[in-house]
Amino acid sequence: MDAGCLFQLQNFRIGWHMSTGLEFQDLFARVMENAWAGDFQKVDPFGGQTGDLKCDGYWESRRCVFQCYGPASMRDRIVIRKIKGDLDGAVTHWHGRMSRWAFVHNQIQGLTARVVQCLDDLKREYPGVEIGVWGWPQIREQFRRLSDEARAELFGYPPSANLVHDLGFGDLVPIVELIAKGEPSPADEFAKPPSVTKLQKNSLDPDSASFLQVGRHRVRLVEEYFEQHHDPALGDKIANAMRVQYQVLTNSGLGPNEVLFELQRFAGWDARGANRHNAAVLAVIMYFFDRCDIFEDPDEDTDESRGPER
Repeated sequence: MDAGCLFQLQNFRIGWHMSTGLEFQDLFARVMENAWAGDFQKVDPFGGQTGDLKCDGYWESRRCVFQCYGPASMRDRIVIRKIKGDLDGAVTHWHGRMSRWAFVHNQIQGLTARVVQCLDDLKREYPGVEIGVWGWPQIREQFRRLSDEARAELFGYPPSANLVHDLGFGDLVPIVELIAKGEPSPADEFAKPPSVTKLQKNSLDPDSASFLQVGRHRVRLVEEYFEQHHDPALGDKIANAMRVQYQVLTNSGLGPNEVLFELQRFAGWDARGANRHNAAVLAVIMYFFDRCDIFEDPDEDTDESRGPER
């Protein structure tokens, strides 16, 4: 996947995991109706007097009814009650038109054991319906089906390779100012250069790892910006702000990919597609990643595994 596609995928991924309610339902439907034009039908969430008949989207050729659920937080009792009610209603309203039913969610950590058990029980209760679950892996496959035009419309025009390489100090200023508003406490000394195994050490998935690597092209620009800034301590101040934010996120129990999303938002990522700005955000994050201010450094760091000295 090229750099432009990675930017669009990251915009999609942030939107997918961070949206809730009708916003989440609408994002799912817009991707599906572009991936399967003429075959997938978006359903009005209100549906006039009859409502949506327990259907958030209908995949005609698969005879599949989708039910989306993206709450701010998932509670087993509420989720299980919703799943049972939605499936029962779909069986009633879509009788003769439905052979598959899919529960669509955006939980990065997956569903709880009780919810999984509930879905398994329902497969036996409704033997005539193929019951499935759609999360990020399934919707990511639909992203791959989108045309270049559809991806640009949904997730912004990708930055060209020249745009990434042509970033200047001016592009970094708003990102640095945004982070600096946190007024962090004095920073520690610079850490040693990271090892090339750091991405694997932190269990970032392939999409996140490849995306981060795009920012490596302009790490030196960020370094030069801090070296030439009128405040010689600015780099350390921002480093500490990033470290504090990273620690808060990891202490809250978030996984590495969630932490990356949140650090992007902390640094000012614009999911609406301002990709020159986003390229600068990525360069700043990669700089502090390389400095070992965010994410864990490998346990063992031999001369062979270390990255090049700067």
